[in-house]
Amino acid sequence: KINDKLLAGKIIKENKVIEEEPDFSIGFPNANTSEEEIKKLSGLYKSEDNEGESYYFRGAVENNYVKFGKGKTINNQEEDDLIWRIVRINGDGSIRLVSQESVGQSRYNYSNSNNNNNIKAAGYTYDNERACTKDNPCTKEEGTPSIIKSYLEDWYQSNLSRHDTKIATSYFCNDTSMYENGTSDYNFGTPRRLYNNQPSLRCPNPAEEDGSLQLYGGVYKLKIGLLSADELNMAGLAWTWSDSTTIDTNYLYFNEHYSWTLSPWFFRVNEHQAYIIILNLGVLNNYTGSDDQTSYVHPVINLKPDVKVTGEGTKENPYQVIEN
Repeated sequence: KINDKLLAGKIIKENKVIEEEPDFSIGFPNANTSEEEIKKLSGLYKSEDNEGESYYFRGAVENNYVKFGKGKTINNQEEDDLIWRIVRINGDGSIRLVSQESVGQSRYNYSNSNNNNNIKAAGYTYDNERACTKDNPCTKEEGTPSIIKSYLEDWYQSNLSRHDTKIATSYFCNDTSMYENGTSDYNFGTPRRLYNNQPSLRCPNPAEEDGSLQLYGGVYKLKIGLLSADELNMAGLAWTWSDSTTIDTNYLYFNEHYSWTLSPWFFRVNEHQAYIIILNLGVLNNYTGSDDQTSYVHPVINLKPDVKVTGEGTKENPYQVIEN
């Protein structure tokens, strides 16, 4: 039975699950999408993640706003209400949120000059004590953190730690699985799925080499992280530039050049550089993750399944978490 006093229950009750198979090959909505299609195909969809059945928002969604916590953002250095967008209900019933505004800019990982094995720069952590797997995900204390991970956790401590009891420890996917592409470069798993129009909420284990799993990246259970490129593509953001590129009515269109995701693209051997998938004005593209380049940061948290809210989820009357 749906408990519509809980946030997850309200989402299910107030949104009909769309059964039509999405077209992940183009952005949605895009320049060629009719108003009728936007209305019909924007909303809640269903897929599987590592923990079960997940419900995710896609398209021009206008009823997934959440007001939760107070903190600083890039446009407001005074402490103010934080506005989030609901990305999905996770398979365990927790609710994934992404910050509507960037909280600043950061590098992704260390500079090339600091390490000779820069493929590790694809990792959210690296030099891990063990492999971060689906069955045994890594936690906050394991491995050397990337620059972006430290940035996010510092922001969490300064802005959200007082609300810690409402925030779940949930899965984040830094997919460092690999596939062969016929060159000397290393290609990671996410772009292969997106090229084939098959994004997934299921996170694979990191790459296996010489009979053992790599000790960078993989699957994590944390309080804060970033969206994967799969999640962004499923929400309707385009994978390549085209005449039908995502337009600004998609709820995750941030109108920014270069926002980090958690998904590596490839490691270019002759440059000793790892490339990360970024969000660039509604399109997923690649950006060097292992030098001094910076991108915008949109934190992702997960509210616990038992969170109660008031409000309607609209911009004017967002869901508001009941703290007591």
